[in-house]
Amino acid sequence: SSVVLRDGYFRNLNSLARLDLSANQIYSLRLHSSFQELNSLKAIDFSFNEIFTLCEEELKPLEGKTLSFFG
Repeated sequence: SSVVLRDGYFRNLNSLARLDLSANQIYSLRLHSSFQELNSLKAIDFSFNEIFTLCEEELKPLEGKTLSFFG
């Protein structure tokens, strides 16, 4: 479920560089605003989920980051 992305579970993880969320039945990318503070984050793996469309608004917390996405 997408609740893990919306509720700020990853806040204050300042050295998080790679986030593997593959095979988690995620169907939308409503990211919590705390994703903006994850300055070390370089890669997110969303493979084997159910994300079919992305809206620009959903990616706003990642604005200005250079990331690799998988999946």
